[in-house]
Amino acid sequence: METSIERTAKNLMLLQDLFRRHQHEVETKFDVSYLEMELIQFVLKNGHQKMKDVADNFYIKLSTLTTIIDKAENHKLLKRVASKEDRRVVYLEVSKKGEEIYNKYIEQLKDITERLGATLSENEFEALVLGVDKLTEMPLI
Repeated sequence: METSIERTAKNLMLLQDLFRRHQHEVETKFDVSYLEMELIQFVLKNGHQKMKDVADNFYIKLSTLTTIIDKAENHKLLKRVASKEDRRVVYLEVSKKGEEIYNKYIEQLKDITERLGATLSENEFEALVLGVDKLTEMPLI
């Protein structure tokens, strides 16, 4: 018989697979990389951001971010804006197209959540929400 710890560890691995499939679906449906979607979300959530701060947040080198932003700019998802105070500083902003794609993505997530809620009782759904809240608050490493 599986313990709760073993079952949870197994389910976390299944969630990793589910997340990878979700990333693939986002890339296919919205024609953006999942990292581009994450960048759009980060900038929308935090306002325009310095390139260095974005690189630090995503634990990537500035040169790697530059390559990713080049592609995102070509897709007209994000744009670089030079600081008026210091020309060496470059900010990232989300374009209108990037915001539209992100809003469609959020609508898809809401739809998925509603369908999930429809398959669970109210108590089960509330327990799931509380469990996910705890999971996202917990440092995993």
